[in-house]
Amino acid sequence: MRRRDFLALSGAAAGLAGCAGPAGTRTLPTPLRDESGFPAEATYGFGEEAGAELTAVAALDVAVRRSDHYRTGSGALDVYAPPDSYLVSVRVTAQGEQRPPLSAFELRVGEESYPALTSVAGQPLSALLTRYGPYTPDAEPDPDGRLLLFEVPAGSAGETAAVVWTPSGGEPAYWPLRDRQRAALGQSLPPLTVEAFETPATAGADADPTATLRVANGGDRGGTLRAALNYAGAVDASETLSVSVPAGETTATEYGLPWSGRRLEVELAWAGAHEQRTIDPESG
Repeated sequence: MRRRDFLALSGAAAGLAGCAGPAGTRTLPTPLRDESGFPAEATYGFGEEAGAELTAVAALDVAVRRSDHYRTGSGALDVYAPPDSYLVSVRVTAQGEQRPPLSAFELRVGEESYPALTSVAGQPLSALLTRYGPYTPDAEPDPDGRLLLFEVPAGSAGETAAVVWTPSGGEPAYWPLRDRQRAALGQSLPPLTVEAFETPATAGADADPTATLRVANGGDRGGTLRAALNYAGAVDASETLSVSVPAGETTATEYGLPWSGRRLEVELAWAGAHEQRTIDPESG
């Protein structure tokens, strides 16, 4: 990770700090495009650190998604999809004696700003953000970073978009989103729906039953529906599903079921109404 300092909290100007190269030369960070729209002295590329006195922060990467999986209090999987909005996760590192609170971060798209979330739909971030722990100022430093989460309304357009950290009493630091990420936030949500979820009502002891999921996309561009299968009865387990559907098409996908010859309850969980199915062993 490379580091660049900007104006410290005291207001003193800090110079660029690069990495040492061959023969004592310095390798400075690659300059960002002039059209980034943010002050050059406080604009950073992903992986670069902004420093303010006792704190150093870096945004490592950004992901824009329609929905994501989380684990419920009962241990089953479910899907969170904010109404008419995208989920934006930002992986950040924060080091130093005075780490910033969540309120010091925002996601700015055009003239609008969106705060970092502390929970989603009543779920703690630790349930939703499973790959990396959620960002908290008192957490141990993690070289892989911790996640900030934002909800941004679909169709949010602007010539600029950036992750913003504002130190207490200091000037903001900006990490501009990539063009494709900024463009994704400006798009409408693809209308994905579950047309059918089918399982057999019964199965023989040695059968290999499958579930069939049909997903329709009524929009003019492709989209991905995230779902989960929760099992109970003979098997207590869960698995995630991800179905990509081209614009205007319907996709049917089959999934093998963990059948053991005994009664199996299957739940399809997605952002819409959940579907419940039961497979009983064949009699005789």
